[in-house]
Amino acid sequence: GNQRPSKQADRNTVLSFVRMLERQNLLPCVIFILSKARINELAEGLNALDLTINKEKGLIREFITKCVGRLRGSDRDLPQIVFLKELMIRGIAVHHSGVLPLMKEVTEMLFEKGLIKLLLATETFAMGINMPTRTVVFDAIEKFDGNCKRLLATSEYIQMAGRAGRRGKDETGTVIILCKGKLPEYTDLISMVQGKATDLSSHFKPTYNMILSVLKGKDLKVEELLKRSFAEYEEQVKSRDYKRDRKELEKKLEGLKPVSCQVCHNIEQYYMDGLIMMDLETNFKHRILNTAKASKSIHPGRVVIISTPQFPFHMATVVNPNVDDKKDIRELQVIVLHPKDYKSGLDLSTASEPWDQIVVKLGVSPGVNRRSVRDVIRPESCDDPDFTVCNVSLLDVSCL
Repeated sequence: GNQRPSKQADRNTVLSFVRMLERQNLLPCVIFILSKARINELAEGLNALDLTINKEKGLIREFITKCVGRLRGSDRDLPQIVFLKELMIRGIAVHHSGVLPLMKEVTEMLFEKGLIKLLLATETFAMGINMPTRTVVFDAIEKFDGNCKRLLATSEYIQMAGRAGRRGKDETGTVIILCKGKLPEYTDLISMVQGKATDLSSHFKPTYNMILSVLKGKDLKVEELLKRSFAEYEEQVKSRDYKRDRKELEKKLEGLKPVSCQVCHNIEQYYMDGLIMMDLETNFKHRILNTAKASKSIHPGRVVIISTPQFPFHMATVVNPNVDDKKDIRELQVIVLHPKDYKSGLDLSTASEPWDQIVVKLGVSPGVNRRSVRDVIRPESCDDPDFTVCNVSLLDVSCL
């Protein structure tokens, strides 16, 4: 199931699959293969496949001869040109970074004319050029990104699958994922097809040389250059949102009664001082909790007071003191005791298993006195109790 099929079996699969597409009138087709070497292997093994009629063969041969005629005599007989010419005459072409620029251009023009029926391409074919087709096929939905094999990102999938369907020719486009062996997981498919698109961020940074070059010319002003950048476009969009939000807040502010306070005569200054105090408290707490003494005191079974939006000033018991110590601020796994009406997380109050088994399942190491954990989170310590297991930041710990 997980083993890659042999080269011959792979060719036979593609060959029979393309013939099926031809019978179903689903050509032209682009098969996205995320490896140049595999594209070349497949192309060499499709000698028995012919997808064009005599009239189309004549048009293709004439067009290629005209384009290649611009090259010098010896270059016209390059092995790649000879091989691709024979391939294209049969309605098959390849498109990847290893193909000569001239032959890539020839491929794109013949594909646009509808003379190429089957195109074996890498994902670069889907970037930057508008080449719609009736059917898009994914040879695989995993790619090697230089470090490891991973699932195609949603943006990558949409970019390639979006080529299916020609405006004015096809009512719908067809997208097929070839399954050679193990079927892809349903959750992986949902994540790939319906996931969130990758956010675009501008890396445009004006330099002194760039500004001087613009000032030197007369066609463009520096301000105009900045306005044309994607970064400025993003800021303009945000600016419109900010202005709308500001108007709404100003309307709400006008409807509010003046706030008077006997303790703080200047409410605005009091608010600003409060923000400064909170910032100082966070920094102070960060320094204290990162000391060796504080780190040793936070162990499984330790009772702490946490303060989070979900659980403000709640008693909790530390289960795992090092959930993720790679972050700047360490995270803890805790059990929070709270009334039933919170109704969130894992409900341990109705568990039929012994407390020791529950504590073991939650990850408390064998050397820890589990009784201390059990005594702290015993159900009788709270009226109508419930328990939630969650991760909290070390900064959310109010008291040890």
